Amino acid sequence: MPNNKRESKRLAIEIDGSYRIWESDFPFAVITTVNISHTGICFKTDHEIDSGNSVELKMKMGTDEPLSLLGKVIWCNPIYDTGNFNTGVKIMNVNSDDAKQFIKFYKSQLMYPPEN
Repeated sequence: MPNNKRESKRLAIEIDGSYRIWESDFPFAVITTVNISHTGICFKTDHEIDSGNSVELKMKMGTDEPLSLLGKVIWCNPIYDTGNFNTGVKIMNVNSDDAKQFIKFYKSQLMYPPEN
């Protein structure tokens, strides 16, 4: 039986957003999610981000304003032959209103996945 460390099911879904290193003066860089769970996000970016960095995420999830999430980079791997990177982030501010909204969105996608 495979060793699965996942706390929850991953949902393959593309959501536009942006990120920057937490408390930096750098501008936000564009990202697209690869998948989400109730505890984290995997997104694609054209920048390598060091593991352990805290990042501020802005996610456009059908709300008037983008959701603002704080996360910690767990891993960042190059995508073969593209110059892009997949980055795994654990959501850290799980008790914030925006994180609760994100979890609500995740659960709604589990119950009622979009039709292709």
